[in-house]
Amino acid sequence: FKSGDDEGLRRRILEAETRQMELAACGRAHAQTMTWARCAAETARIYADCVRRGPTGKGLAVLIASHNRREMTLACLRSLGPFHGKVFLTDGGSTDGTADAVEREFPKAKVIRRGPAVWWAGGMRIAWEAAATEGGWDGYLWLNDDVKLEPGALDKLISATDGRTVVTG
Repeated sequence: FKSGDDEGLRRRILEAETRQMELAACGRAHAQTMTWARCAAETARIYADCVRRGPTGKGLAVLIASHNRREMTLACLRSLGPFHGKVFLTDGGSTDGTADAVEREFPKAKVIRRGPAVWWAGGMRIAWEAAATEGGWDGYLWLNDDVKLEPGALDKLISATDGRTVVTG
């Protein structure tokens, strides 16, 4: 969730994603199940290894990948409410106007347009790279575009952290 070494963390996440894609490519159902379990475990381990000593004041980088889910993505972003930070959204070649709608309603969000072949993992990696390039974030929130947060959920999550907390799930 927090990183003191953005470049090293980015490299390690890319390695974990590569392992995930290799397992999924074999096409066996049990390999796909192992892929998600390994991915979750690796993500938790990576973040735990790269915890920041304290907040920078830059805020939270919210990372989202989307493809042709305009209304769902907008509802997700609206549910964030006002927060200190920035949204990094990778749009995977949407034809329903998702990217344009996000840019109109959330002008401070960084929308990265890519083709549909990036899939979710690739889209999240692209959003991560954009956030890591800006660097200095107090934390990173990987959020699916079908999530609608309850009012105040983001504030509760942020206030529950102690500067070394890692949250996955």
